[in-house]
Amino acid sequence: MNLQGLVLANADMRGADLRRTDLSNADLTGADLACADLTGAILCSASFQSARLVLADLRHADCRATRFQDADLTGARWEGAIDLDLPEQT
Repeated sequence: MNLQGLVLANADMRGADLRRTDLSNADLTGADLACADLTGAILCSASFQSARLVLADLRHADCRATRFQDADLTGARWEGAIDLDLPEQT
Protein backbone atom coordinates (compact mmCIF):
# COMPACT_ATOMS: atom_id res chain seq x y z
CA MET A 1 0.00 0.00 0.00
CA ASN A 2 1.31 3.46 -0.81
CA LEU A 3 0.44 6.25 1.64
CA GLN A 4 3.40 8.53 0.84
CA GLY A 5 3.00 12.07 2.11
CA LEU A 6 -0.44 11.44 3.56
CA VAL A 7 -1.47 13.57 6.53
CA LEU A 8 -2.79 11.31 9.29
CA ALA A 9 -2.13 13.61 12.23
CA ASN A 10 -4.08 12.59 15.36
CA ALA A 11 -5.58 9.60 13.52
CA ASP A 12 -6.82 6.56 15.46
CA MET A 13 -5.00 3.66 13.81
CA ARG A 14 -4.86 1.26 16.75
CA GLY A 15 -4.20 -2.29 15.60
CA ALA A 16 -3.92 -1.29 11.92
CA ASP A 17 -2.29 -3.75 9.50
CA LEU A 18 0.29 -1.57 7.74
CA ARG A 19 2.80 -4.29 6.88
CA ARG A 20 5.08 -3.27 3.99
CA THR A 21 3.18 0.03 3.62
CA ASP A 22 5.05 3.03 2.20
CA LEU A 23 4.53 5.90 4.66
CA SER A 24 7.46 8.01 3.42
CA ASN A 25 7.01 11.68 4.31
CA ALA A 26 3.66 10.96 6.02
CA ASP A 27 2.58 13.12 8.95
CA LEU A 28 1.44 10.89 11.82
CA THR A 29 1.97 13.53 14.51
CA GLY A 30 -0.10 12.61 17.56
CA ALA A 31 -1.56 9.50 15.89
CA ASP A 32 -2.50 6.45 17.97
CA LEU A 33 -0.80 3.40 16.45
CA ALA A 34 -0.92 1.17 19.53
CA CYS A 35 -0.56 -2.50 18.55
CA ALA A 36 -0.23 -1.56 14.84
CA ASP A 37 1.73 -3.90 12.58
CA LEU A 38 4.30 -1.87 10.63
CA THR A 39 6.59 -4.82 9.87
CA GLY A 40 8.75 -3.97 6.86
CA ALA A 41 7.05 -0.59 6.37
CA ILE A 42 8.91 2.28 4.70
CA LEU A 43 8.86 5.17 7.17
CA CYS A 44 11.55 7.40 5.62
CA SER A 45 11.20 11.03 6.73
CA ALA A 46 7.79 10.36 8.32
CA SER A 47 6.82 12.22 11.49
CA PHE A 48 5.60 10.22 14.50
CA GLN A 49 6.13 13.16 16.85
CA SER A 50 4.02 12.70 20.02
CA ALA A 51 2.46 9.56 18.48
CA ARG A 52 1.45 6.54 20.53
CA LEU A 53 3.26 3.40 19.31
CA VAL A 54 2.67 1.22 22.38
CA LEU A 55 3.33 -2.45 21.49
CA ALA A 56 3.62 -1.56 17.79
CA ASP A 57 5.58 -3.97 15.58
CA LEU A 58 8.23 -2.09 13.59
CA ARG A 59 10.53 -5.02 12.86
CA HIS A 60 12.52 -4.54 9.65
CA ALA A 61 10.94 -1.11 9.06
CA ASP A 62 13.01 1.45 7.11
CA CYS A 63 13.33 4.33 9.57
CA ARG A 64 15.78 6.61 7.76
CA ALA A 65 15.24 10.23 8.94
CA THR A 66 12.01 9.23 10.72
CA ARG A 67 11.05 11.54 13.60
CA PHE A 68 9.93 9.93 16.89
CA GLN A 69 10.29 12.93 19.26
CA ASP A 70 8.02 12.63 22.32
CA ALA A 71 6.45 9.41 20.96
CA ASP A 72 5.34 6.70 23.40
CA LEU A 73 7.31 3.65 22.29
CA THR A 74 6.55 1.42 25.29
CA GLY A 75 6.94 -2.24 24.31
CA ALA A 76 7.46 -1.52 20.59
CA ARG A 77 9.42 -4.17 18.66
CA TRP A 78 12.32 -2.85 16.58
CA GLU A 79 14.40 -5.92 15.67
CA GLY A 80 16.06 -5.45 12.29
CA ALA A 81 14.81 -1.87 11.80
CA ILE A 82 16.93 0.04 9.30
CA ASP A 83 18.74 3.21 10.42
CA LEU A 84 16.77 3.57 13.64
CA ASP A 85 17.70 6.69 15.60
CA LEU A 86 15.39 6.99 18.59
CA PRO A 87 15.43 10.15 20.69
CA GLU A 88 16.71 9.87 24.23
CA GLN A 89 13.91 9.33 26.75
CA THR A 90 13.92 11.65 29.75
